[in-house]
Amino acid sequence: MRVCAARGLKATQSFFGTQDPYVQVRSTDGFLVRTATHGNGGAAAEWSQKFELELGSKATQLQFDVMNDNMTNDVLIGSLVLDVDSLFE
Repeated sequence: MRVCAARGLKATQSFFGTQDPYVQVRSTDGFLVRTATHGNGGAAAEWSQKFELELGSKATQLQFDVMNDNMTNDVLIGSLVLDVDSLFE
């Protein structure tokens, strides 16, 4: 799997500069991977990171959460859920 980029992200950081997005990918059977943080990525972040996934038999969905990396607590920017079966059609 390759996590490439995100465009048109909503702004979740109103103070202290531009948001720093990253993506975490989880399956229904647990946490899988996390991209590096795109420092000052703002509303148009790029990662271009490849990951190999080993999905268990209970993995029916993948959830992609775009997060803003903050010093105190990370904030959800947006998410997407895909059915695993749809990736192999």
